[in-house]
Order: sequence, then structure tokens, then C-alpha cells
Amino acid sequence: MGFLNKLKQASNFITGGGAKLQVQQLNQVVSEGNIQLKVKCQISDADISVSNIYLKVRSVERVVVEDYDFDSEDGKTRRETIYRDNDIYQERLIIDNAQTLEANSNHEWNVEVPIPENAYGTYKGKHAVHVWEVFAGLDKSGNDPDSGWIEIEVYN
Repeated sequence: MGFLNKLKQASNFITGGGAKLQVQQLNQVVSEGNIQLKVKCQISDADISVSNIYLKVRSVERVVVEDYDFDSEDGKTRRETIYRDNDIYQERLIIDNAQTLEANSNHEWNVEVPIPENAYGTYKGKHAVHVWEVFAGLDKSGNDPDSGWIEIEVYN
């Protein structure tokens, strides 16, 4: 292995580079208690050994109260926007087991994500929203390559 390859591997180890992950939602309506997703992974120019491929799922209620007036300790009125998040549901699913993903390869996994029966669906109100988000990642030593949190829509 040449110096440049070792340098790429070291960079990927630290930054989580080396792979690009995407999540595509295939349906919005819960079918038999599940949402269908497709996880796509593109490996760059170096092999990646992973202990598993995973998907995190969460639903979050976000409340925003804009321009809230209050008197501060110095007696002045201040205007603020208040944000609050409340995690309603969280789950971590293993999509696939340990393996080596070869350089310059593409991979896809179809995933059925179970949605609890009593779960709230997606809604967007004036002061609150309830969103569903997914996060795909490769579990490996160093920084995991991941998709970042991606909002999906879930309707019961």
C-alpha cells in the first residue's frame, strides 16, 4: 500500500469520509405497521471494514414560540423565540452485519422500519411540528460515515 493510500485511509478514519450514504423513502403511509426505506451507499476509493450497517429512527415534537416578551433582571423587556424539542420515539436498527465494503462499489439495502401503533404521524402546526427522521451509518472504527438526519413523512 502506497503512502497516498495510507493517507486517504487516515483521513477517512478521522473525518468519516470514504462513503456517501443516502436514505430514500418508498412509502409515506404506514403499511402493516412499517415504513419502507432504501439505504444507498457509495464507497470511495478505499475498502471500508464495518462491524454493521445501521439505521436510527426517531420522532421529535418541536415547539416554537416566536417573539415571547418577558422582563429581564435589568427591567428591560426582551423579545425572544423559544425552541423546545421532545424526543417521542427512538430506535436503532441493524440493517446488515460485519463485512468489508470494497472500494468504488455501490450498495443498497431495503429496510422495513416498524412504526408503533400508537405513534403520532407527521404534522405541522402553527407552533408545533411532529417530524420523523432517519439516520443511516456505517459502524466502523474511527468516525462513522453517515447520511445525517433526514426528515421523512409518516402517516398512520
